[in-house]
Amino acid sequence: MKRIFILILMGTVILAACSTGRWIKTPVLEEKNLTVILEHRMEKDRIIAQNYHHPYKINPLTLNKLLTDLIYTEESGFWQNQTENPVFQKNEVDRIVPALASALADATPNQRICFTSLNRSKRFLGLFKNKQKTEGVIFIDPANRFNIAFASINVKIDIENNTTELPNRPMRVDPLKLKSSDTVLLPVPSYATCHTDKNGIQRPMWIVVDLDKLQETIKAEPQPANQKPKQKPEATSSLKTTTDSEKLLVRPAANQPGQITDKTTDITQQERIKNKLSYLKELFESGLINKQEYEAEKKKILDTFK
Repeated sequence: MKRIFILILMGTVILAACSTGRWIKTPVLEEKNLTVILEHRMEKDRIIAQNYHHPYKINPLTLNKLLTDLIYTEESGFWQNQTENPVFQKNEVDRIVPALASALADATPNQRICFTSLNRSKRFLGLFKNKQKTEGVIFIDPANRFNIAFASINVKIDIENNTTELPNRPMRVDPLKLKSSDTVLLPVPSYATCHTDKNGIQRPMWIVVDLDKLQETIKAEPQPANQKPKQKPEATSSLKTTTDSEKLLVRPAANQPGQITDKTTDITQQERIKNKLSYLKELFESGLINKQEYEAEKKKILDTFK
């Protein structure tokens, strides 16, 4: 009887192990300090549907803003004080954004994007720079929200003596199953919150982003003065252009056999006015200016003849 019970128990364990399925990985980018992978889940030779909102085209500037805003807290120092630090360094963001944007555009509704990024710590005034690893997954859920969940954030590693920490190694834990951590992501009040599961448990390393609110936040931010496009100086002209209709009246000068001087004859002036009136009529008849603009410009041209 005991033997039958043991066999049943072993069978249950084996079936449970088989039912967990496995992740099939498709490499997208494999570099020294960054790995990006697409992965889908298989169970008994069948793809498990995830219903992600993929493929998804995200604006790189939007993704850059999101990754730059991510902050986490951790205990540090002798007194174990809570400190706030950015998740990604600027050079990391520049490296990660195009890779993740490309992966989202290529992903299927059943694939999520995994990433592992390595960087150098900048603590202690730049001294003793340690190698650090940050890894996690991203996906767009059916509600069109951007999800980013981490398995680790800036964990110190020793690349030279520990090859298992290379960025192309699989994550030790599924970020979506992580329920507790000493490292906690801070929500961004204007557009992002921590994920809460169906049992009401808040996941400390999983952020859900409302993309519409993120876009509103970006639009509301003041633009630096040095980013305003410089206007080119306008070419000097005897005709002052202040309206769109007046700008249309400025035509390239025709090639003349001789240079025009200030001693312009009345006949030449009449020809100029005639040409301007003719050109103005063409603009009106073609719909480039309305009747009110046509009459106003016509009056200005005729007034110069008086």
